[in-house]
Amino acid sequence: MSTPTSWRAARRPRRTTWAPATTPVTVANRIAKQEADRRRLQRELDGEPGWVTETDEQGQPRHRWGIRYPGEERVVYLRREIATLTEQIDYWKGVYTQLQAEGKASTLGPDQVAKGDWVSYNDLWLRVVRVNKKSVSVPNPNYPAPRPDEKEATWTIAWHKLSGHRTTEQMPPAFVDAYDAPGADRITLRLRKR
Repeated sequence: MSTPTSWRAARRPRRTTWAPATTPVTVANRIAKQEADRRRLQRELDGEPGWVTETDEQGQPRHRWGIRYPGEERVVYLRREIATLTEQIDYWKGVYTQLQAEGKASTLGPDQVAKGDWVSYNDLWLRVVRVNKKSVSVPNPNYPAPRPDEKEATWTIAWHKLSGHRTTEQMPPAFVDAYDAPGADRITLRLRKR
């Protein structure tokens, strides 16, 4: 008895081809990780605090707290890795700059956004509580708006993850009033497309 092939085909996973991920958030996250890796390797190359073992006059090992420097082979490896990471970072920064020029990546930063402005993150418009060098702090939408005597829980969102910016004057007053109402559900609150 033969079985129909349609149900087998439906159960079989689809095969897709994957291109390198060049979405703006992925590229920016990749740059941040590679920069952190480069800093870590540079710290090791410069020497790290730790226990250093030396030999005294009698040939006995002596341990002291000091700066540990890598051996010659490790120095060669670290310099090669730092150079490779620098090339990769420069490449991906070029890709991110191209994405910004095409209007696909966020160009927002601490120079454009001020406390009290509004930013868009995953189709949520959130009021800016604090502007930082690498990120912006906004109220956590998972919690309702605080009552007058309560402290507000916040999120920190990296600049490259934001998709829009408006000043308070550009926001519809009805949306602002609904957002600021005590106990408001900010997740279901959406700004209608103009």
